[in-house]
Amino acid sequence: MKQITVIILFLFFCGISCTKDDLTGIEGKYKLVEVEAEPSVDLNFDEKSHTNLQQEMLHLANSALYVYKDETDFSVDLLWPEFLLNKIIFLEGMPTAYSEDMIIDYVNVSFQYFVKIQKGVIYKQQPIVNDGSIYTFDFPETMEYNGKKNEIYFETSQQIILKTGPQSIRIKAIFKKTSH
Repeated sequence: MKQITVIILFLFFCGISCTKDDLTGIEGKYKLVEVEAEPSVDLNFDEKSHTNLQQEMLHLANSALYVYKDETDFSVDLLWPEFLLNKIIFLEGMPTAYSEDMIIDYVNVSFQYFVKIQKGVIYKQQPIVNDGSIYTFDFPETMEYNGKKNEIYFETSQQIILKTGPQSIRIKAIFKKTSH
């Protein structure tokens, strides 16, 4: 009888542990390893379009994603390129048309959000700071965490400017964990 009770308790606790999220090791720094745009774009105005955004935005080489946890909450800090016009107009929105005299660049911005994590999905909650800036990048509503590969994947969109004018592109990105 005792053996049956022990077995039942063991199976019960195994069942509980199997249904909980395994978030061990999710905290840390992740480096961008792959980023694709849809459709292909020419952001650097060299007359060559690519779906690989790393060939169009040099600042993506410095993009990173950090996952933090305090005593009760998780948060994500994502460094991602934002639109810069004429080396001075920043976080004020996208122009309605392109002109040859524009100097267009992108600089990394820190997007910080509290997040909720359930079953390998990272859900966007409220921003840590709401400063009223106008961003071209849409922080993803959800991200997927793969603990076996130590990767975080997301899809989102970003407003960009091309010679034909402003456009929204679809972005797919993969970040690989580099440190704790």
